[in-house]
Amino acid sequence: MGTTAGVYVRISQDSTGERAGVTRQLEDCKAYLAQHGWALGAVYEDNSVSAYSGKPRPGYEALLAELEAGTINAVVCWHPDRLHRSTRELERFIDIVDATGAQVGTVNGGAYDLTTSTGRMAAKIVGAVAQAESEHKSERQRRANLQRAQQGRLHRGTRPFGLTFDGEHVETESEALRDVAAKLLAGRSLMSITRDLNAAGLTTTKGNAWTSAVLGRTFKSPYVGGQRTHHGEVIAEGQWAPIVDQLTWKRACAVLNQPGRNTATTNARKHLLPGFVFCGLCGSRLFSAVVNGKPGYSCKKDAMRTGCGRLTVVGAPLEALVRDAVIARVSESASISAALSAAVDDSAYSAAAAELAELAEQRAELDRARFIDGTLKDRNAYNRLALELDAKLEIAERRSTSSLGVVTMAGVQTDPVKLREQWDVAELDWRRSLIGAVVERIDVKPAKHKGQRFTPSRVDVHFRDAQQAEAS
Repeated sequence: MGTTAGVYVRISQDSTGERAGVTRQLEDCKAYLAQHGWALGAVYEDNSVSAYSGKPRPGYEALLAELEAGTINAVVCWHPDRLHRSTRELERFIDIVDATGAQVGTVNGGAYDLTTSTGRMAAKIVGAVAQAESEHKSERQRRANLQRAQQGRLHRGTRPFGLTFDGEHVETESEALRDVAAKLLAGRSLMSITRDLNAAGLTTTKGNAWTSAVLGRTFKSPYVGGQRTHHGEVIAEGQWAPIVDQLTWKRACAVLNQPGRNTATTNARKHLLPGFVFCGLCGSRLFSAVVNGKPGYSCKKDAMRTGCGRLTVVGAPLEALVRDAVIARVSESASISAALSAAVDDSAYSAAAAELAELAEQRAELDRARFIDGTLKDRNAYNRLALELDAKLEIAERRSTSSLGVVTMAGVQTDPVKLREQWDVAELDWRRSLIGAVVERIDVKPAKHKGQRFTPSRVDVHFRDAQQAEAS
């Protein structure tokens, strides 16, 4: 059998997608084959794939498989570092070449005789140098990324929605994000806002349709509020103007982060009262269920529930009762309606944010004194002060978040007729938000007789007071 070579071409990053790098390598490798009288068996390509990251290289794996199968008995590449930038992978390659007796040739690195100790040593030296170069490049890149972050410059990579790479606003996109904030604070669900974006023909910066999960992650990205992060931590104010002013952005993010808020794309909430209704027998939550062939709620008793399993209620009359009770409560209680529509007190947030910033600076000064300046040499004293400051920081963080004063019910009607009209056209998330702002819990008692029709006397609605409604 003559020499039949597999040609391997690879480039780490092809930003244009034109494959110019691998094309040039292939031309040179074919010239190498002609010069040595070797036949071309197949070409194995990994375009825009790193040989250092450890991620799978399909072309490289196919090359090794063909070597082991005996389909080819030689390998040609443009340079040894096209094959390997990891000594671990090189060791595996040497074992396969040694077992198959394959020849290895490189356009810019000469022939590799991996059947001899001298040849293997030379290959390992070249491989170690290639790996060291990759490691140095990675270190330089990490340092450059940190510097960009500290300077408040945008991260290199995918263009952020709403901004150009230079930090200028893309007006249609930035206006869409401001619209997202306004709709979230008005009680709209993330799923409905996602539908609005797709209906308007707006796509992600990769050209894809929006999903609720992607929109949620995008909106909560600190760059939207004008902040620069590094490894998940905010370390600088961005050099660009915030797309959404920071206070509004934080309030809208607080809405998205509310416990129990449903943001899934495929498990949208379909029922009005889960989380609000409880079993009047055992006190457990009631879950959505089918009751007598109709949507309803039931107390569950199985491996995952702790309920008694002895109570069910049909959904439609219960939901209608709760709706009417909430409308009556809002329209009859001036203090409740005022609390729902109250303007947010920005001064409370400003004071909490200032306290948080001051404590964070004290914590940073403590670390400088212990680890940089060396003025605080007592480790026990450092640990004690650090624990105290961390506890204060945690409290201040909670106070800062709560003082955002998220009000998702601004604009709620107080006239019962108008509020009923508003309820009828509102989305499910808005209705649940209104219930949550007004109602503490709903206890459902069992029917007195089996098969008895629903009666309002089975239901106890426990309302929040005005202060609780304002805090919600």
